[in-house]
Amino acid sequence: TQSEKELVLKFLSEQPQALRTLNDVTLLRGSRSKFKNNPGTTTKALNAIAFYDNFFSSVEKSRILSHELSHLYLHNLNPEKLANLVSELGWRQEGKENSLVRLANYSLLKPDSAQSITEDIANHLEDFLHDQVNLRKKFPERYKLIQDIVPADFKLENP
Repeated sequence: TQSEKELVLKFLSEQPQALRTLNDVTLLRGSRSKFKNNPGTTTKALNAIAFYDNFFSSVEKSRILSHELSHLYLHNLNPEKLANLVSELGWRQEGKENSLVRLANYSLLKPDSAQSITEDIANHLEDFLHDQVNLRKKFPERYKLIQDIVPADFKLENP
């Protein structure tokens, strides 16, 4: 609906410029995800974000939008610096296919961080924007690495 579009645009205007200016992102509307209580889904192959009913009923819209945009943004980050973050998060390449696996002795930022490296990075970028004090206190090395990867103006605007 028009009001939903305006709502998304309102919260988009609060995002850092690096997230607001991602090229050709398609925003989609669905009723619900195949994953229970999931408010949004990002698909890099389509450069698209789908928002579900849970997004529009959430009080965390800005946070959710930051998270979903971060899934796309992480592909724009410096590969060498990103590799350092990936290592600090506890991910290693293993096996014949060099698949990324997460080592169990590394603390998770959130339970779903174990799902994939992209989910883990998106969670960290989300918290860098919305819960910096806690991220810096709990994981200072991760915080420093993120601070080094993102531009200096990577912060919310007029939240």
